[in-house]
Amino acid sequence: MLNCRRVEQATWFQEKKIPKAWFLPVKLFESIGYRYGYLKAPPKTKKIFAEWEKQIVKGERDPMMKWGEDVESRHWIGMEINLKTRKITYFHCGGPAKDIAFDIAKIQELAELIPALLLEAQSKEFKRENVIPFKVEKAESVCKTKIPSNCGLFVIKMLECTSLGVKNMAYIDDDYALDLRSKLTCEIFDQFMDKDFKEK
Repeated sequence: MLNCRRVEQATWFQEKKIPKAWFLPVKLFESIGYRYGYLKAPPKTKKIFAEWEKQIVKGERDPMMKWGEDVESRHWIGMEINLKTRKITYFHCGGPAKDIAFDIAKIQELAELIPALLLEAQSKEFKRENVIPFKVEKAESVCKTKIPSNCGLFVIKMLECTSLGVKNMAYIDDDYALDLRSKLTCEIFDQFMDKDFKEK
């Protein structure tokens, strides 16, 4: 839905000087995550990543956005990845300490995998010493929830606000969760349902 807005309201984003960005498929990050071990022990082929993963970076596969050109700095998947400053900012709205520690450990792995993917997508031979990890930091003023079922909703709304340049996220709160869900449901319906849909 947010990607659709990027296309339909491109002028608005340009006028607000919001960096070119795109929301990537979660499948990409699940896939490259399995390749972390190759950073320390590369295969004989010297190639770590699958061809379809590199095609996404080069803009040859959906969402057809070339990193560094069509996408200048950011991608959001629960994290904000800035390609210019080489920084990953993560949004975590609460949970058990062990779960947070596990998530951060995975993000640290991603901070090494992203630069390795960029190098290989540029047809450069993989060398461990050339992989400079991205910096990882926690987002400021992250909205917290005491209700586990609100976690996903909060992350979606925080990423939406960040992508639109909205800094005030005070309304992302457990007290407003039902209203947020209702509004998001309507937005999804309006964005994707057939315009000729008629209620029976």
